[in-house]
Amino acid sequence: MKIWNLLLMISLTWNLADAQVNAEQASRAAEAMEKLSFLAGEWSGSGWQMNEQGQKMPFNQTEKIEFLGEGHVLLIQGRGMTQTDSTDGEVIHNAVAMITHNEGNVYHFDAYAAGRGKGNHRSELVEPGHFQWYMDTPRGQIRYSITVDQEGQWKETGEFNTGSSWFPFFEMILERK
Repeated sequence: MKIWNLLLMISLTWNLADAQVNAEQASRAAEAMEKLSFLAGEWSGSGWQMNEQGQKMPFNQTEKIEFLGEGHVLLIQGRGMTQTDSTDGEVIHNAVAMITHNEGNVYHFDAYAAGRGKGNHRSELVEPGHFQWYMDTPRGQIRYSITVDQEGQWKETGEFNTGSSWFPFFEMILERK
């Protein structure tokens, strides 16, 4: 009987220790996610992306960004449409992404874009109000940089690394609704 009591005590001690560690990790993750709160909200605006011929192609964009899971997950829903004079245009970008943070002090950016597939991308909070994420492709690395300025305007740029320098191929400016 004494052995069972001892095993029960050890088991309870381990479970309490695990719960304490998990609570501390969850608290640190929530603090890290709070640093991305500048992205949350509903946004709309316009931008351009470079096509293969080097021409800037204009588009309209909306982003809906909200925290889920008691602030541990940032859900991003983006939709881009071609710009036309008479209609909303054709959908050219339809994506969803999820940002989380782990105990290794790393942000995880998991994204899915219709027609382009999914990926887990390296990302970082460069400084307050400035978030970057990266995509590795067979032809090189892509970097997206999002800043929200003092006036609350979202500016996002996309650049391709040509090996020795970054070449801009995308830009959009959004306003919070």
